Amino acid sequence: MARLQEVVRSGIVRFAPLRFVARGPVVQRALLAYRGARVVKERMRFLVRELAGLRGPASYRLAETDATFLVRHNVERLTEPIGPGTGDPYVLVELFHRRHYEPPPGVARRIDGRRPLRVLDLGANIGLFGLFVLARYPDAEVTALEPDPGSAAMLRRCIDLNGLGSRWRLVEACAGTEERQVSFMADEFANSHIVARDAPGAIEVGMVDFYELARGFDFIKMDIQGGEWDLLRDPRLSSVDAPALVLEWHAASSQEDDPLEAVTVRLSEAGYHIVRVDPAPTSQTGVVWAGRRV
Repeated sequence: MARLQEVVRSGIVRFAPLRFVARGPVVQRALLAYRGARVVKERMRFLVRELAGLRGPASYRLAETDATFLVRHNVERLTEPIGPGTGDPYVLVELFHRRHYEPPPGVARRIDGRRPLRVLDLGANIGLFGLFVLARYPDAEVTALEPDPGSAAMLRRCIDLNGLGSRWRLVEACAGTEERQVSFMADEFANSHIVARDAPGAIEVGMVDFYELARGFDFIKMDIQGGEWDLLRDPRLSSVDAPALVLEWHAASSQEDDPLEAVTVRLSEAGYHIVRVDPAPTSQTGVVWAGRRV
């Protein structure tokens, strides 16, 4: 009997079919809905819309700050669901439940005393990172770059609903190494990205020169779905004077044998100290926190 109880207690979680069920799409959707509902004030409405498959944007208030924002529930592309980790509810959970962008001590020390904190948000999506920053630093000034028209419209509405137009600036463009027009695959939510000029379904969006824009910021967040590699390879990287930055790298666009090593080497050569490397769910992406050496 004791042996049987031990098997029940410790073996069941290792039982392969149960592990498969726990990782299945139905369970994962339910967990995502539950975690997202925990960080908003309208918990039941969030749960119902997400689990019932209701479509379209809905507004919510953050439980911790009362800030208002919009979420697109159950979004799909033309013929297939969006990929994991790209939808608005996932980003909400990443920011406010998992605290994905909570600065580690080595970064926080470099920016906590700066007032008003000037933040450059590359790949702003629907504005959740901006709300996260403003929750921690209420007097912060945020400049957000977002080239996807759908996401930019959501972000602009978020700024207006919270009356933050004087401190939260939206630039509807992507970041690059020069000012020009580029082809862009939109409507893929957090996975929207620059593509080859002849890519089917692409639209034209503006690109701004990151190195002309980045002067004078205290904190830079970069999550631009592969666009980071052009910025990292530019010799002007050492001219960036932000005391702290966080960068999400994407291996698929890197052309590097070891993308993480390439990121850390380039940042180190540019005068940054690597504060923390966050573990990634796969080897295809990850987050690096860095602070400028003093």
